[in-house]
Formats: sequence, C-alpha cells, structure tokens
Amino acid sequence: MISLDMKYLLLSHCFIRNTNELGKIKIFNSVIQYFRSNYKDIFIVVTGHGIPVDGIIGADHIIWLDLIESELGKGHPICVKRGLSYLKKHGALNILKMRLDSLSVRDDIFEYCSDVLRKENTLCLVTAQTDVDTRIGDLFLYGDINFLLSIWTPETWGTDTDGCFSLMKNFKNRYTDKNFKEVFSYRDVCTLRWLLIQNVIPHDELKDNYGNYLWDNFHESLITEEYYYDKR
Repeated sequence: MISLDMKYLLLSHCFIRNTNELGKIKIFNSVIQYFRSNYKDIFIVVTGHGIPVDGIIGADHIIWLDLIESELGKGHPICVKRGLSYLKKHGALNILKMRLDSLSVRDDIFEYCSDVLRKENTLCLVTAQTDVDTRIGDLFLYGDINFLLSIWTPETWGTDTDGCFSLMKNFKNRYTDKNFKEVFSYRDVCTLRWLLIQNVIPHDELKDNYGNYLWDNFHESLITEEYYYDKR
C-alpha cells in the first residue's frame, strides 16, 4: 500500500556510452543514497540509456534502454517520458524530476515545491536555463504529472536544439491560451539548493557547503527570481 505521504522522484538524463563512463555509476548511487537516507517515504525511478549496466542500486525501478544517440544533448525525451508514465501508473500526482548527477540539499524540497505551486496556483516549478519566451529548463522540474506528460512528447521533440527549447515549443503548441507565468513558478538554484555532483562527495559536506556546488557554477541562469516576478 502506497503512503499518502509518498514522495515521487524521477532521476533522468543519464547515459553510459562505453566502459570508460562506468565511473558515473558511483555518482548516481551517491545521489540515490542521499534521497533514500533523507526521506522515509520516497519512490525513486531512474531512467537512462547506454551499454548494459547492473551497478545502479537503491532505486525502486530502473528503466534502462539501449543507447539512443539522438537523445544526447537533446533532453532525453524518450527516456523521460517512459519514467513519467511509470510514475503515473504507480499513483504519482506531483513529481520531482532532476538529472541523476544532481540533487537538492533542502531538507524540505518536496514540501517547499508543493507549497510554491499551491500558493501561486501554478502547475510546475522551474529553475536555471529558463526564460519566459524560448526555454524551459528541463533538468529540474517539480509539477503535476499529467501536465508534464502533456508537454514531454517525444513525437514533437526537436532534434536540432537542446531539450530546453523543445520543452518550451511543446508547451506553446499545447497550451496556446496560456501565459507562461500562469502555469510556471520559478525559483533560483540557490533557493532550491540544487547541486551538480561531479564527484562522490560526503553528504554532510554537500549540506554544509552547498554554495560550492550549486548548479549555477556550471550553467549560469538566464533569469533570476527578481526578474521573473518583475521585482528587478
């Protein structure tokens, strides 16, 4: 029986092209272990593709496909859609999705994101690599599972741009009567304490010194919270 307090997490955008990349698995497992250790009721799904691997541990379900070259750098739409569909089948209403080599060290990240959507009456929370006209950051999302499935459609995904542009295009085509800010909330990576994990690092170090590992140190945000909410 699934707990009413169950938190649903999709860890995606991972691939292993050859044996030289098997070292990624230690990072993947460290991220999974962090969430498993910090949340009692959590259902974790991992999606990825590449050579066969059997060393990813701690997830409730793993969807691992043969390498899809066309997905590399393009948002991994097939893998993500498979993960979203699986979570919906298992009762998820809202899910947190992030890249498998990243994590949030906010202790209340699920509750925080949920509260933002409730207070702002929106469907999805986004962060870095987003603007209001051309891009939706596709690496960290918290939102309504049905809404995410409606815009994460591989059949309409672009192959000549990255996933951020494709996700925005799908949103605009699907919701022609909606303004972006009616549907999406925005928070900076610092608020979310969203970190890029490039090596296996003790979890206490990540929590205590999260500013050293923020995703923005790797990918600069296109906008800030002040800009998004017209407070600049």
